[in-house]
Amino acid sequence: MSVQRLLGFLSIAVQVTVLGYFSGTYVFPVCIALITFSGLFVKQRVSISRRPGFWITVALFLSFVAKNFIAPYDFNPSESFIRTPLAYAIAQFFIVVQTAQFYIRREEDRLPLSMPAWGIATLVFLGDVQPDYRQMPYFQAAVLVFLALATLFVSASRRFRVQPPGTRRWSRAVLMLLTLGLALGGGWGASAALRQHEREFDDLIARYLIPDDPPTTAGFSGNSHLGSVAATKSNNDARIALRVYAEESPGYFRGAAFDHYRNPAWVANRGQSDVPRVSSLPAGLSTPPGEYESFLTPGAGSEEWMQYEVWPAASQTPAVFSPLGTALLQAPISQVSRNADDVFHSPDLLQGIPYHVATPQQNPLIRLSPSDRTRLTRIPNQFDPRVGILAKQIGGDSQTTAEKITAVKSYFLTNYKYQVGITIPAGVEPLSYFLLEKPDAHCEYFASGTVILLRYLGVPCRYVTGFVVSEKNVVGGFWVARNRHAHAWVEAYDDQQGWVIVESTPPDGTPESKPAPLPKQFLDYLREGFLSLRIQLQQGYIRIALRALFQSRAFLVTLLCLFVYVLYRSYRRRTPTSRRPKIPDPRVDQLQRLLLKMDARMRKHKLQRGAGETLHQFSDRVARNATDQNLEAAALWYRRYADVRYGGDNTPESLEHLENGLKPSTS
Repeated sequence: MSVQRLLGFLSIAVQVTVLGYFSGTYVFPVCIALITFSGLFVKQRVSISRRPGFWITVALFLSFVAKNFIAPYDFNPSESFIRTPLAYAIAQFFIVVQTAQFYIRREEDRLPLSMPAWGIATLVFLGDVQPDYRQMPYFQAAVLVFLALATLFVSASRRFRVQPPGTRRWSRAVLMLLTLGLALGGGWGASAALRQHEREFDDLIARYLIPDDPPTTAGFSGNSHLGSVAATKSNNDARIALRVYAEESPGYFRGAAFDHYRNPAWVANRGQSDVPRVSSLPAGLSTPPGEYESFLTPGAGSEEWMQYEVWPAASQTPAVFSPLGTALLQAPISQVSRNADDVFHSPDLLQGIPYHVATPQQNPLIRLSPSDRTRLTRIPNQFDPRVGILAKQIGGDSQTTAEKITAVKSYFLTNYKYQVGITIPAGVEPLSYFLLEKPDAHCEYFASGTVILLRYLGVPCRYVTGFVVSEKNVVGGFWVARNRHAHAWVEAYDDQQGWVIVESTPPDGTPESKPAPLPKQFLDYLREGFLSLRIQLQQGYIRIALRALFQSRAFLVTLLCLFVYVLYRSYRRRTPTSRRPKIPDPRVDQLQRLLLKMDARMRKHKLQRGAGETLHQFSDRVARNATDQNLEAAALWYRRYADVRYGGDNTPESLEHLENGLKPSTS
């Protein structure tokens, strides 16, 4: 093991340490460190010429870029460009290229002098990490250590030559000092300019490379502004927000429920009550293996249950998305609470970690308390009195709650059209304007208007936001909800039926259930599986990750293909034909004999081919030393031999021509 290779390993160790510390990903850095360390002792290395090596590097770069688009890192667009998934993929590519150098055969077992340049590029793409004041000294120390190692690496890579006496060494020293001064001055100036114009630089880069893609958090927290769900629907509408495993279409998955309207937003009920943790479950239910805990609402019981396994996206709000009537929550958490509108919440719930929910097949009819009835029929003070008159006109002679709900739904379906976006005049209350002027609008206005009209008619109801999960992925066997499936609807209380879902948005505004093409489904299956596995490993949920991996169809198919390949290779080794020795080409043997004869003749003239000298180079040297016609003919003979041997002109006529050319040269 040479000093140069050891310094190269230490520089890579610094880079992967920086990558793991600031990105929170440890699997890749540890694997790279182990592979590089093994490269210090491996004796069998691969010989790669320059052109194939270039194309291998290009293919490797494209694979990392493709991996970024298939399974990108999640990031906040308000941060710098360098935190984007593409920057992490490029940094990983630079590290892998450096690691590969340890397994390539080179002269004198040396690493290429370009290694520090790859390391500098890696730190550039990992450098803008926005560390706090506690992290900054660690990053600066890592950079200084890398620079010291890079300097030692370059020094260990130098090939010293004996200089003739009298050579002026001071000129070289001055040149080195000038170069160092220019580097330090240019680096200081670029750093100062970057710090001064950092925001402008990030904005310029983001304009071309970062999509306008904030995490899908709008409308699922304590407040829901009118328009937040529409923003989620239209922002990267194809991104998967939820992945649900269920036998039938899950349908409406509520993420938040709101009981009070405060222009221009809905506000959730703040009251919370703890959901007890249980060790024994009702018949038909079981706890998933791993770190899961079970939380069951008091009084819940049923002979038959509908169960759902929910995988929220890593960019999704850590909210519990579940159907109406959910009574059981199972997740790797320690505490669960529920508000008066039956919305679950846990401070321990992490993004990208799966959980299980279950609802009874037949929900018991729970009577609404007088306080809840008053809370859910409250009309905000700012509404135009004409809205109440409109509600009475719509309700007409309706007596039952079901009749009132039908009348309100029919009113919206008959008099309104759907569109994403709405223009509200300045100084006008949005919902009053929507109900009285009938402009085109999106689901949030239809759901909000339905709540107001039903409350005027005395029907307790609440405003709900979430996703409609109705798109099936047949490749992975799960249902998906994308950003465009974000939705707002109403839950109304009927004294005869209990809580019911009210959908008053026109049909062209309700999320569709049209499945994606099969290639798209397959790509979604691979991408979602990879992202989920990465998040679970990062958060330390090893058992959950392994269980999901061994249940994955892609993993099982990969194992099957690997098993078949091993069987095939084993069969080929044991087949007699595979051990049959190759029959050499007699023409090649004849050419080699002719070359040996000519080399023997040249040695008589004190001319011998060097170990690394090609036939053309030797031919030129023979021609330069030619003193008679025989040596000139020998030089031409070597060129002709190279054309026949390596140019593909290996025919009987060419062999005969070489034999005839050899006779006068050796006479």
